[in-house]
Amino acid sequence: MVGRGGSCDRDFKRQEITALNPDRIAVTVKEATRLLTVPQAAAYLSCPVWTVRTLIWNREIPVIKPGKGYLIDRQDLDRWIDRTKATL
Repeated sequence: MVGRGGSCDRDFKRQEITALNPDRIAVTVKEATRLLTVPQAAAYLSCPVWTVRTLIWNREIPVIKPGKGYLIDRQDLDRWIDRTKATL
């Protein structure tokens, strides 16, 4: 029996599996685009999606909001990394 989602459910599961492999996403993201979605930014930073959302809500990283979602510039993520590096 096919659920309401049909092939969309399978596509979503493929995306979810890909999202669990940060190395693969990071390589794809580096080659593909400068602007990242929240899940792509999380994979780029190797952190949970909620961490990226918290950074956005606390205005620690600038975002572009075209509609409902957010886009994050990879260069802004690199600057945030440089600002928050701990020196031991």
